[in-house]
Amino acid sequence: MNLLQAIGAVRRRRLSTMIFALVTACVSMDVGAATLAEMSPEERTLLVSQMNASVKAVGDKGFFYYEDPLPVTALVSLDIDNNVVVIDLDERIGPRAERSETEDFLDTIRFSILEHYDRIEGMMGIRFLFGGKPSTHWFPEPAQDEPDDDPLVQPTQRATAPVVAISPGHGLYYHHGFKDWRPHRETVNGVLEDDITPVMAGQLASALQRDGVTVHNLRPEGNVLSHRPSGQPWWRLGARYQLEEKLPDHPEIWHAFQGADHALRERDEDLRSRPLYANFLGADAFLHVHTNAHDTSRPRGAQAVIQERAPDRKLAVNILCSMRELIHSKDEFSTYPIPSKPMPLVGRGENKHAKMPSVIVEVGFHTNPEDALLLRNSEFQGLAMRGVAKGYRLFREGKPCEDFSVKPVLQAFGRVGYDVHLPVELTGNPAFPIHVTSRALNCSGRYCHSRSASLFSQADVEKHRVQYLCTRDDVGKPLAEISVEARDADGVVAKPTVYKVACGR
Repeated sequence: MNLLQAIGAVRRRRLSTMIFALVTACVSMDVGAATLAEMSPEERTLLVSQMNASVKAVGDKGFFYYEDPLPVTALVSLDIDNNVVVIDLDERIGPRAERSETEDFLDTIRFSILEHYDRIEGMMGIRFLFGGKPSTHWFPEPAQDEPDDDPLVQPTQRATAPVVAISPGHGLYYHHGFKDWRPHRETVNGVLEDDITPVMAGQLASALQRDGVTVHNLRPEGNVLSHRPSGQPWWRLGARYQLEEKLPDHPEIWHAFQGADHALRERDEDLRSRPLYANFLGADAFLHVHTNAHDTSRPRGAQAVIQERAPDRKLAVNILCSMRELIHSKDEFSTYPIPSKPMPLVGRGENKHAKMPSVIVEVGFHTNPEDALLLRNSEFQGLAMRGVAKGYRLFREGKPCEDFSVKPVLQAFGRVGYDVHLPVELTGNPAFPIHVTSRALNCSGRYCHSRSASLFSQADVEKHRVQYLCTRDDVGKPLAEISVEARDADGVVAKPTVYKVACGR
């Protein structure tokens, strides 16, 4: 193995750590659930000291850049007013601030301090500086065309349907150091993120289109024609190459690093091209489909990664809630870990450069054997992606994500020989048609059969009634009980309730 290959191997192992770190041990600092402002000066001093030790351990390892194996120094401070951790890195990293290698390096630093970060109430993210300056000092935002300058999204189309850009994670890129085509990530537990994300993104596109959304998929799975330079089917390629083919007159989108000569420049352009294209489209939302990784096999479950902006957070919360609802609707997936809150990672290029609400959906950890098995399961994929689509629908409609359930009704009275008609009220945001079943629990005989109905609209729900016929046998007995259950088109089962009827003459 030559030096370049050794450097590449070291970097690939280190960069397998992506967005999430499983915190399994408590730290020794005496800090409870308090904001930075609420901490004592001594607590903040201890916090900074512990974070600096963690960050130093990461930076001392070096080998973060293909052409630069030297260690990187970083200094942690606290923005108390904004409840933010600030990490200032070597000035020499500034000109590399927008590179994919830097993004992976910053993730590694984030992971190293998460056990401290997670113990602080209401944290608003981590801000990185480079020689005391933000990344925009070193790499100003490029000029972009306005959406109306291009016919890809017609005004009439925008007036009738929301526009969503979908970005399946990664894809093949050309490595100018090794002079070959390679994926961003490595295959682990039978999952190659670069190849499995277009499959899931296709399912997401179908679910969004059923909701009346106009979809622009940056790596459509059906594009099986051969890409001549690589010899690979187009769907395996990163978005940068597909956009170069589609928009040859807009190199500012797919060739953002003109003049760059580092080995991974086309990988960097691939990541940057995605939000630039979403901006070019004037998309209403940007959804990224990824699988996650860690340098151990322990972490598992879904995550949603955002730039800390209010619309992005609202979208991400709805996505996580809806993913949990749909994935857990299947018994075999009912314990799959899905958090209620997104992870704010300030500076992730895919979110940072997007001018619309943008969420990176990490469906699961391909470094975890259990998750990897699910990631290859088409039923799991479908439920996860329908959850993402539902989360976007709720966000677009301004609705909160809430449990699907049948609301109880007040105790009713029925006369012998007459049907009692009980309305059905549902909470949540179920997908139609909804199948409602009612079943008497404590009676016997020919009048105690179950009744079912399929409801195709909210108007059907409002008209539907659960019926119960009071008989002589019910008089003088405990209240009649009717169990009412519902299941929506996605397979989500509502929390059932029991209606009660007192029968008399």
